[in-house]
Amino acid sequence: MAAIKKIFHKRFNTCYTTEVFSTGRSLDRMDEFKKRREFVEYLALVSQVGLTMAGSIVFCFAVGYFLDRWLHSRGILLIVFILLGIVGGAVTVYRQITHLPKG
Repeated sequence: MAAIKKIFHKRFNTCYTTEVFSTGRSLDRMDEFKKRREFVEYLALVSQVGLTMAGSIVFCFAVGYFLDRWLHSRGILLIVFILLGIVGGAVTVYRQITHLPKG
């Protein structure tokens, strides 16, 4: 049977509860985080990859759009810069994935 124990953290001025089991071992937030660490790391990687790809495409779209309006090139620069954004984003994502620690 578990007992609830309140812990006051002086440094952060917060109070939280943990469950203390009959063995004396407490299951607090850090233990829960360590159990889910791998999932959180993969979730961060997927978020980073998606934002990198979307960011490069949106940035190149904006550059191509404004150059198109300025030079009156009828959409040619917009298409070129969108393609450059896709290629640049893919190269960056490839570099991010290949530089992952193996394990």
